[in-house]
Amino acid sequence: MASMATSDYQAADESDSDEELPTVEVVDEGAAPRLRKRRRLKCFVVYHGDRATRTLPHSVRVTCPRDGSWETGARGPLLLKAAFVDRYNAVHPKRPLQMDETHLADQYGTPVADDDELALYVEREGVLHVLPGAAPPKRSTGLIQWGYDPLSGPPLAPAPVSALARKRVVSVDCGWLHTAVALECGAAMAWGANGFGQLGTGDEVKSATPITCKTDRDVRLCKVVCGSYFTLALDDKGELWSWGRYQASNWPTKFTETWANGYEKRGEKGIKGEQITLLAAGESHVMCATQSGKLYSWGYNEQYQLGWGEKEAWHQGQQKPREVRIKGLTAVNKVVALDCGGMHTACALEDGGLFAWGSNSEGQIGQVLRKCMAEPQDVRSMEQDKCVAISCGRYSMCCVAQNKCAFFWGSLTGSSAPSTVGGLEKIEEEGEAPEFGGEAREKGGGGNRGASSALAGAAKKLMGTDIEAAAVGEAHGVLLSGDGSLRGWGYNAYGQAIGRVDRKSDLIDDPRALDLGDARDPTARVLKICASGGSTSLLVSYEG
Repeated sequence: MASMATSDYQAADESDSDEELPTVEVVDEGAAPRLRKRRRLKCFVVYHGDRATRTLPHSVRVTCPRDGSWETGARGPLLLKAAFVDRYNAVHPKRPLQMDETHLADQYGTPVADDDELALYVEREGVLHVLPGAAPPKRSTGLIQWGYDPLSGPPLAPAPVSALARKRVVSVDCGWLHTAVALECGAAMAWGANGFGQLGTGDEVKSATPITCKTDRDVRLCKVVCGSYFTLALDDKGELWSWGRYQASNWPTKFTETWANGYEKRGEKGIKGEQITLLAAGESHVMCATQSGKLYSWGYNEQYQLGWGEKEAWHQGQQKPREVRIKGLTAVNKVVALDCGGMHTACALEDGGLFAWGSNSEGQIGQVLRKCMAEPQDVRSMEQDKCVAISCGRYSMCCVAQNKCAFFWGSLTGSSAPSTVGGLEKIEEEGEAPEFGGEAREKGGGGNRGASSALAGAAKKLMGTDIEAAAVGEAHGVLLSGDGSLRGWGYNAYGQAIGRVDRKSDLIDDPRALDLGDARDPTARVLKICASGGSTSLLVSYEG
């Protein structure tokens, strides 16, 4: 068996310095700038050989150029692969490798396309693998946002988030004033307001552009979920990470290792040992479904949104994770859809049954009596329709049935009931979002009188047929039709419902065509819609 050849390869020059040319860094406002040297990216590129082509194993340590063009440039992986192939062929001229017959992969086996951002897939002294065969095709992604801008003030017109153009986003979610994404490489990024540490940077400094959440490189996050002012993420093992308001830290931290999951010495196991499959967050509470077929909830429970019953000890203060009991929920008949509203929760089982509980001040959980429901209630108006997807707004719920009909309950024009947290009337704190539903209520003339049934007061309202997906936020909603078209309704003072401000009215009574202009590629496929606060986000994918 041939031994593996190993060598150092200087891609840029013969210097072995770890540092690039100096760059200027401003330490703090008002201080004199000082020079800071950036460290160069060095990594190992390994080929394990291929019996079919009789090519031999080989390993090279590559030093990338000083200017960072390989790390973040459009052709970084291609140039690195070319450097490796050139070196390999110089050492093994009788059994050469071909550029178009090999591709790169990171240490977890994720293919790295020739135009990917190299620094996302390998760290300093990390490893990339050269694999035989052409790289599998990968779809590019884009994120389009519009509506309320918590940092600059004027409404945002629909436009792609340019900083994510080559990041390959696999998951996105929005809080009331921030957005978070998970990338194919396993990293997470966030931007927006950060008054409660919801960006995961360990501080409370806001950012208008995506910044990387501070996780270890060996943690691979694959899904993000945002609460009002906190962020949750699932890794590739189904374990939960959290940061921000009501969480243990502003740093991304494994949830089961914090006080928020409970103390084992007190018998509080929480969700430790469970593999999470579905995750949802509301204003101040969290729900998750597990591989074992169980459903857990935790957080605040002032409107009984945790679904545990009316026991007083479970009603006050922040609660640790506890299992939720639902009739018919088994390891076979699992939860297939789940979402949290402001202070209510809903889930659908595999057999199509829809259950909801918590606050019903606006009829948002589909019950006739306008009172809190402390345990999961069967939404009987959906008995003839198998629910497959759920979106909960602050005072509303929207479900998509298997027959592609979308149904709506509740209100997009706020609530007459006072907001509470921890059983006390909620007092607005610095860093919190305005009440968009309250704004809509005022501009609608006060109360829900005169509002269409698509905005408030509907026991069950059919919003459309041939609907692929739906999302509702505090005061607006968006529907995706089977032909790829989008329609929005609700509060539109910032253009969040239909993509532009309507000078005639800030309230869009019924779903209307959503105009994204040139922001959306006609060939793009919608992967997810997020309607939260006063803004809307659209994750799309396209060939290339």
